[in-house]
Amino acid sequence: AGADAFMAWHSDSTRNGALYSLGLALAVYNGSGTPVGNGMDMTASANITASNGGMNPTAAQKNSMKAANIQYFKTVGDNSGNVAAESDETISGKVYAAYWVLAYITYMVKVGVARLITQRNFFKNSANYTKMLGIMQTYVGKFGLAGVLRDITYTAPAYEALPEAADDEIVVPNAWSAYYVNHLRKVTITGTLYIGS
Repeated sequence: AGADAFMAWHSDSTRNGALYSLGLALAVYNGSGTPVGNGMDMTASANITASNGGMNPTAAQKNSMKAANIQYFKTVGDNSGNVAAESDETISGKVYAAYWVLAYITYMVKVGVARLITQRNFFKNSANYTKMLGIMQTYVGKFGLAGVLRDITYTAPAYEALPEAADDEIVVPNAWSAYYVNHLRKVTITGTLYIGS
């Protein structure tokens, strides 16, 4: 239950379109200081062919792929021979790049907070909580500066209102939210702050 996947169709079984798309996402530097969360639609490349045996998918094939949220490749239409991917959703309809950005920020903040609280002579106090919020704002802000995240809102509670720890970790849900913007898409994402080593 709750499983999801990203799929890409290509008629050449020696090509893995899903891995190729992931490679594009990781290869294109987006200005945020991180190589994740790039929009893959309309990223032209000559390193893979169109999905239908090197030809563009038929209208029926395109409709079938779109209905199932499966990515496919088509020529860009400028006679360059370049191909671009169409569709950036998981099979359940989530815009996966938005969730890659969210997962990346969550992980990097978790690592930064763990480094902070495992320092010698660390004390649980308001000043150090403010430092944790600064770590979170730094990583979220990189994507804001790059234009990947917009209308960022920080909603983590004050130090006095933090929830109780569970299993040596404090989980602060809804610590921030923003719009992830990818071409014409606008997706709301909400981040959780994890305080633990």
